[in-house]
Amino acid sequence: MARPDLIHLRTLHQYETLLSPARFEVFECMRFMAPCSIADIARWLDKPSDALYQHVHQLIEIGIATSAGFRKNGNHNEELFDLTGDDVDFASLRPPLADQVMHLAGELFVKYARKTMQEAIEEKAIRYTDSDRNLIITNFLAWLSPQEFTKIRGLTRQIIQVINDARERQSGDLYMCMNMVCPVVRKKRGEKRSPATRTKSSTKTRRG
Repeated sequence: MARPDLIHLRTLHQYETLLSPARFEVFECMRFMAPCSIADIARWLDKPSDALYQHVHQLIEIGIATSAGFRKNGNHNEELFDLTGDDVDFASLRPPLADQVMHLAGELFVKYARKTMQEAIEEKAIRYTDSDRNLIITNFLAWLSPQEFTKIRGLTRQIIQVINDARERQSGDLYMCMNMVCPVVRKKRGEKRSPATRTKSSTKTRRG
């Protein structure tokens, strides 16, 4: 039976449980492995099974994962676990919960990106030459109209579709893709925080 597209969480506790580095890594693994056993997750993450039982059961407690029966593995039955949906619904969040969840997500993704890049550098896995480059880092400041922001959001959705198609295929090299477009605020002492205003000069920058 196909999983629903989205998992709808309602409380800050549910998001706090999900958005810990260890549990989010388990969740991401299950998104393209489940239904799977804890032993399957342990092999994929290269971690001992004993360290993962608690995380999987905490995902069950908040409604993200569920028991999916058993399968025969040698002389014993192995319990399987599945997700209750393909992804978590962040888009319908509204303040004040949305502000709290985005703060948690921002902290998690920065830590996740730092860890992933550090490990890739240590293992000499990053290629820098133009012919086989496998790393993209961008960081821009720009003044966008609502129409331009909508265009960027649409392009991001196209990227997500490419990634989802590749997730189903499960072949090629494993990549992490992270993207954020967020308003920039400038706060002068004693003034209310507000969106940054344009200065007289601007700089064009290209990175890749």
